[in-house]
Amino acid sequence: MNLRELYEHLDENARRVLHSAAEKAAREGRSSISIELFLLCLLRDRDSGASTMAALDNAGADAAKAESALAEAVAAEPRSPAGALPSFDESLARLMREAVALAGEYGEPGVTPARFLETVARHGDSWPQLVDLLGFSLLDVNKLAALRPAAAAQPAAAGTAAAVAGADPNYPELSRYGRDMIAAARDDAFDPVIGFRQQMQAISSILLRRRQNSVIVVGEAGVGKTACALGYIDAVANRRDTVPAALHDTPVWSLDISALRAGAVVRGALEERLQAILKDVESAGMVLYMDDIHLLFDQGQGVDALRGVLSGGAVRILGTCGWREWRRYIERDPGLARRV
Repeated sequence: MNLRELYEHLDENARRVLHSAAEKAAREGRSSISIELFLLCLLRDRDSGASTMAALDNAGADAAKAESALAEAVAAEPRSPAGALPSFDESLARLMREAVALAGEYGEPGVTPARFLETVARHGDSWPQLVDLLGFSLLDVNKLAALRPAAAAQPAAAGTAAAVAGADPNYPELSRYGRDMIAAARDDAFDPVIGFRQQMQAISSILLRRRQNSVIVVGEAGVGKTACALGYIDAVANRRDTVPAALHDTPVWSLDISALRAGAVVRGALEERLQAILKDVESAGMVLYMDDIHLLFDQGQGVDALRGVLSGGAVRILGTCGWREWRRYIERDPGLARRV
């Protein structure tokens, strides 16, 4: 189970805890999110922390003592310059997989904070030092097991299920974060675009290549980069003579980069999502439209996933970007700039 799948199994409270742990790790220069840091943020969470600590006390542990022990362990962890996205510590990834399996046994729609603590207690042999640190040796696991998700924790899991249910079966990953632009254009979702004929023809000639067939429309703010791209998509959807007939039946989907990045709080999570989306794009032979494409690269993410597929021409991308962002994020990477 990869990071993307693990995240989707968390309930609203557990996702918030993960976000908090990732932000703390990045802010304090931690290269990874340790299991101790995650559990400390879990006990200190503004919404579920108090009830989780009460549940620990009720099960026979000393929640306050456990919190203090975790805080001391986290304070002793090594640090480096702040700013980069942290990775998942392998022990935390293992804890999450075990907790997902445990929640599945209970038939719960999402993993709650209490399930992580129960997982540590039930699988103490995997984390003996952590069990000692938390004082879980005398914990009554059955009292933790009796806890069920609170009503407030349900919407995130339900929302995830709804998103999956509403996904396009032809493009299961892309439809989570994207939109069928051809269908939108045929529904008159775009304002009419006048001009840009020469630019649209240039876009068409590049997209029809066998290799190096991705294009980014670059220009200063306000010159009409997005209008040009949307005008091109409208011409494809409505079979206008602005674009060659060979492109009239080409599916075009947009990718909402902000939605793609939401929740991708650890190193590697965004790349996993993007790789899954690119598989959908490649299998359908579509054009993937990304407005402000530089947002994929401003934290050093997304570059490797894109560079690999762009080199062979299997995926075609139509993007927009300002000159300043082009020079800052794309031009300085010769391998990436050469492919678009």
